[in-house]
Amino acid sequence: MAAKKQWRAEDQWAPDRVQINNASIDYCRNFLSIVYGIAAGVLGLTGLWGFALHIVCSILISAGLYLKAGMDPSYFMSVTGLFVSGLTGGMGTYILVWTMAYDVVHVYG
Repeated sequence: MAAKKQWRAEDQWAPDRVQINNASIDYCRNFLSIVYGIAAGVLGLTGLWGFALHIVCSILISAGLYLKAGMDPSYFMSVTGLFVSGLTGGMGTYILVWTMAYDVVHVYG
C-alpha cells in the first residue's frame, strides 16, 4: 500500500499570485511609510525616537495585515517574513519623508 503524500500549503501557491500579493503588501507599506513619515517630521521626532516610531508602526502594519487575513498563516509564505520585511520595507521612503517634513516644518518654517 502506497503512503499518502502529506499535503502542504506550499503546494497550492501560484508564483504569479504570490508576486501580486507581495506587490500589494509593499504598496501598502510604502503608502503608510509616507503617512507616518510626515507625522514623525511634523511632531519633530529626531534620532532614535524617529526610528522607534518606524519600528512600532511597521509592527502595527504587519499585525494589521495578519489580522486582516483572519490570522491564518496559510495566506503568507512566512509569517515571520511578513514581520521582518515590514521593518526594512518602506524604511527608505520613511526616512526621506521624515527628514523632508521635519525640514519643512522645523527648519524652514
